[in-house]
Amino acid sequence: MDINQSIILILNTIDMTQSLSIGLFLILINRKKKNALTYLGFFLMSLGLISFSETLELLNVDNTNSYLSLPFYFTWSTPILLYLYVEQISILPKHKHSNYLLVFGVIELILGFVFYFSPLNLRKELEDSLFFELFQVIGFLFGLYLFVKIFIRVRKHSKLLKKQYSSIEGRDLNWINQFIIFNVIVFIGVLPASFYFLSEFVTEVAFSIFSLLVTFWISYHGLSQLLSTDLIKELAIKNNQVIDTKENSSKDSETLEKYKSVLQKIDQEIEQSELFLNPELTIVQIAECVNEHPRLISKTINTLKSENFNTYINSFRVAKAKEMLLNGASDQLNIEGIGKEVGFKSNSSFYAAFKKQMNCTPLKFVKVHN
Repeated sequence: MDINQSIILILNTIDMTQSLSIGLFLILINRKKKNALTYLGFFLMSLGLISFSETLELLNVDNTNSYLSLPFYFTWSTPILLYLYVEQISILPKHKHSNYLLVFGVIELILGFVFYFSPLNLRKELEDSLFFELFQVIGFLFGLYLFVKIFIRVRKHSKLLKKQYSSIEGRDLNWINQFIIFNVIVFIGVLPASFYFLSEFVTEVAFSIFSLLVTFWISYHGLSQLLSTDLIKELAIKNNQVIDTKENSSKDSETLEKYKSVLQKIDQEIEQSELFLNPELTIVQIAECVNEHPRLISKTINTLKSENFNTYINSFRVAKAKEMLLNGASDQLNIEGIGKEVGFKSNSSFYAAFKKQMNCTPLKFVKVHN
């Protein structure tokens, strides 16, 4: 084995160790709870086993020992496990029969073991067969289909979050969509191009580093992901109410007057009590303060303000931040400190909300008004 193969072997070993250890950790700590992190743990384990398979192939460079090459590609299992994780962690309704998707992963695993324990000549014949190729292609297409479903579900999850939570940092799943987009770009565009323009060694090193970073990215966000629930649905179940899933878009004069009355109460309560300073403020807490149903509050804000609850509350926070900036608060606090003072959980969310409403950053706002 030359120096180039040794470098790739080290990178793959680090990636494999990271994926398998974190994945096993998540599975063990959640074996009783059986929550979303269990699926994420198995997802990371599948990534680790792919790296393990690639590591064994490097050790078996002359292909003389069939037992140093694992035919486990997890074309089916990996996207299925990611989809089940997203379904469990999101606040959208879960499908009753989603777990049956794991059957395809089990079939893939069984086929892998059959190939693994087959004689070398039979194994070569099986791997070159039309059935094996077709199984891999269908699995790849099915994986793309699941990625599209994940992408749509994450978008809906974020949209529903913004209707009920004033801060969605750590709750949204946009990092999953970023992972999907980045992988599609790399595997469909960057990787094929790199094989054409770069040497095989440089491409393999770059791919190994990319795989290592992706594993860390998933592990970090998965461990820091906050559990969210559909607060309005949870309240309805608690009070034994019928859950109304239809959005009432009625704009007759009587309904509009009702909305205006509710909005006036909400505005008054938020401004007087400065409820927006609480970074964990939810629509249910507002509903309790004004003695109205949270669904009515959501419809009121959406109808009269044409915005969601998250944007509505952030408008109060931005207004307070403007007041502090104009009064010279930036002399004692940095910009991030002001953002936290007015209820934002992070600097990025403060900048995003401020720029959305003022068309400039807080720093530029201070410079202009000075």
